Amino acid sequence: MTSSSPLLDMLPNEVLLATLTLLSARDLAAISTVCRRFHACTGRLLRRRLHRVASLPDNELLLDCYQPSARVSTPYLACRFQGTSGLESQGSTGISRLYSSFRPVVARDARCRWFLGPLPSQESSSSGGKDEDEAAVQTVELDEGELFSQLCTATNVIRQCPQPGLFISHINTCEGVIRVWRHWLAAQAIRNNDQDEDDDEGYSSGCSSPVTDGLLWVDAGQNVGLRFRVEPASAPLLRPGPGLTPEEEEPAVAYRLVYQGGLEV
Repeated sequence: MTSSSPLLDMLPNEVLLATLTLLSARDLAAISTVCRRFHACTGRLLRRRLHRVASLPDNELLLDCYQPSARVSTPYLACRFQGTSGLESQGSTGISRLYSSFRPVVARDARCRWFLGPLPSQESSSSGGKDEDEAAVQTVELDEGELFSQLCTATNVIRQCPQPGLFISHINTCEGVIRVWRHWLAAQAIRNNDQDEDDDEGYSSGCSSPVTDGLLWVDAGQNVGLRFRVEPASAPLLRPGPGLTPEEEEPAVAYRLVYQGGLEV
């Protein structure tokens, strides 16, 4: 980051802010390192936009995440805003890696029978102040020898209509396909199982990262990501070891992906 030029220093803040307001949030993040004055102005604009969007009662962020074969039967998820961590403490290069967190939940008007039984460890989410929210779960099934599954993902900002299920407008913010690998699912399930055992024994391994654990990126630019807690749904955990045939190492399995939250730059 460089210091401001003399000509830029002479420019009134009102004019600079009015000019930068025309840029998108991602463009603002990209130019925040040009100079200290740009960094201060872009930080102010981003902070203002985040607070304004979070406080709009009629706007809502929706998540579509489904396997290609279950597009029709999978309901959309309402995303409850949880906040933007570190907004005030980001350094000169931190704005471009600043994320807001949302928790996907099953909204009342989009409920569908897609759960594999009840979730005893997951209570109905009320982070958005709505008692009807339910924890969102995605089931991923892998046939014998199948290495990965795919989740088609899209996020949209919509404006609700007074009549449930109808939208006045919607803006697509991201689309992508997540490839969920067998070895990632197995590793996450074992990690979560080990963490549960540590919690039962009253200590933590201290090696987990709340930012990256269970996180899958939707796009190549890592602007949007989904965080899951992975639980085996059909078979006990199988730890790879000697003496196992290739078929035994890659049996038909099913995992339950419990949405823990999403990140959006």
